[in-house]
Amino acid sequence: MRGKFVAILVVPLLAVALALGLGRVPGVDLLALKAGDVQRRLLADPLRADRRIVLIEVDQASLDHFERDNIAYPWPRSLYNPLLEHCARGGAAAVLFDVLFNNLSPWGEETDAEFAAGIRKNGRVYLAAAFSDAAVPGGPIDPRLSIKVEGEPPADLLRAAVSPPLPAIRAAAAGIGSVTLRPDADGAVRRLPVGVLFEGRLVPGLAFAPFAAGAKTVRFEPGRVRLGGSSVPIDEQGMLLVRYHGQRRDYRRYSAAEVIASAIAAAEGKTPVVPAEVFRGAYVIIGATAPGLLDLKPTPLAATAPGFEVHVAAIDNLLNGDFLKPASPAASAGLALVAASLVVVAVIFLPVAAGAGAVAGAIGAILAILVASYRAGWFIDPWTVGVSILLAVIGAAVRRYTTEGKDKRFIAGAFARYVSPKVVKQILADPRLLALGGERRDVTLFFSDLQGFTSISEGMNPPELVAFLNEYTTLMADVITGPGLDGTIDKYIGDSVMAFWGAPIPQPDHARRGLLAALACQERLRPFCDGLVARGGPRLVTRIGLNSGTCVVGNMGSRDRFDYTAIGDTVNQASRLEGINKVYGTLVIASESTWQAAPGAAFGRLLDRVRVKGKAEPVAIYEAMAPAGSETEALRALAAAYAEALAAYQGRHWERTIELAGAILVASPGDGPSQVLIERARAFIAEPPPENWDGVWTLKSK
Repeated sequence: MRGKFVAILVVPLLAVALALGLGRVPGVDLLALKAGDVQRRLLADPLRADRRIVLIEVDQASLDHFERDNIAYPWPRSLYNPLLEHCARGGAAAVLFDVLFNNLSPWGEETDAEFAAGIRKNGRVYLAAAFSDAAVPGGPIDPRLSIKVEGEPPADLLRAAVSPPLPAIRAAAAGIGSVTLRPDADGAVRRLPVGVLFEGRLVPGLAFAPFAAGAKTVRFEPGRVRLGGSSVPIDEQGMLLVRYHGQRRDYRRYSAAEVIASAIAAAEGKTPVVPAEVFRGAYVIIGATAPGLLDLKPTPLAATAPGFEVHVAAIDNLLNGDFLKPASPAASAGLALVAASLVVVAVIFLPVAAGAGAVAGAIGAILAILVASYRAGWFIDPWTVGVSILLAVIGAAVRRYTTEGKDKRFIAGAFARYVSPKVVKQILADPRLLALGGERRDVTLFFSDLQGFTSISEGMNPPELVAFLNEYTTLMADVITGPGLDGTIDKYIGDSVMAFWGAPIPQPDHARRGLLAALACQERLRPFCDGLVARGGPRLVTRIGLNSGTCVVGNMGSRDRFDYTAIGDTVNQASRLEGINKVYGTLVIASESTWQAAPGAAFGRLLDRVRVKGKAEPVAIYEAMAPAGSETEALRALAAAYAEALAAYQGRHWERTIELAGAILVASPGDGPSQVLIERARAFIAEPPPENWDGVWTLKSK
């Protein structure tokens, strides 16, 4: 037991430590990231995609539309002006371009100037800028487009070079935002930098730019950044763990050509396909989705997605404040330790089926915690938890196999000598059925003895005697432990066999099994005895005694040598009943307790009421003659006639007893019990019993 408690402490700790270590191994760490992606995909809720976010896509339909007018991509930037006017007409809160305007347009500077004018007229346009660690900086940037920093910003946000929009265009914008991403090792974008530190000031990320508008300062605090009116949780690298509610298909989206055409139609007084009202209060983000233009970025929800989906998800988080905060490594490890401990307890202490159910229940509870935590805005590392559970199950199973498995193999090896394979299987399935230290059980005891064995053995040489005994006891054991009877062989004492039912596994019908086993042994012995007679040997007679009651069963003996056995008065009584067969010339005698515990199991007769040596209380004894339903008419007649003769005997009608028992011997010569009644009746005629005689015969020997 002490070893089990040590395992409960050690195995979970090792499992968690190994899971944490594996999560940092190059290559394996990618699996840890993918485990988190599975959780995000399963728990993403497209219905939470904010309707205030509108996507305008430069898709293939838009390219085809303008190519018919000989306008190839990249378009004249002034082509976006109707779109900007339509957004302004509808009252968009912000328009974000996930498109770089950092070089001269092939359509000429005039179109860029017109575009700048359109941006200025809209007044709520935010443009993309790319940052890098290039040796030659691409700045400077107007301080109007960056924010003073307070606190201690993470060094990971520092960048040395920038590729901003053209001066005239950026001068017209309400702000610029960084589109520099920091993918994880597998290329997927799960986190988004809150911005870039450039020349000592913060240029916010594109998704954050509208929310930082007008902010004089940005303050970094441990685990979060205060930007404008938002308090954004960040990690030690200054990154927001993005909570993806869905993909771009889950938001309102329109084709760029469709919006531009709608803007022109509205300006001409026509009904637009896309009404300006769809942009009321909206955060509009413009990006490319056409093949060849697509800036593909893997996300937790898709192997390939347009890069602006990352900004869309971050805007959604900022609008609703439903950020996803990473739980501390200690919290994830703590939950993993609890989960691992639960499954170790289940595997080590419970039977296999119950243990499997408990493990499933524990996993279900942990999954519920992960789901509830995620929905509450906490991301617990599923890799650490999941792998810890797996390793804990493996570790506990190995421990159980090497320790309890060893015990089971011992039990299987030991009990295979005593009981049927079916019983061994039941013990192994639930070792609690077996109390190896000894316990009280209701059992039925079986004792058999071979009449005249001494004279038989004297006529055989040792090899013949051993072969004979092996064949005989094997026949008896095959019946006792056979299908449907499943008895336990206690021991062989020369030609004697001791067996019992009701242990090591409970058998409520142990008396029935004992009676049927005794009769089956007699049936199986007939051809064996016939063969022995045919070979010139003697006719064998096997006597069997049965008794039911409570006795102590268990492994008994010395520390190194012991047997699974039964002890107690019930055992002694069964042994005496086997010997009483000699008195009555019967083969199977069962005590009253056995007979009454198995009504309808066997056909037989009440033999007598006797008082065995050493016992004051008399007991009724019965002869089992045949399995119930298989008795012959002759046996039924014999039993009925004997019952009448026994009643006459117990009623002190000696002459009548002799008459009735004599008639039985005419019909069934050699019936031992009838002969006994005649002898006793004659003895009582010569010397009557006392007046208080109770009909009980007292046996003088064991």
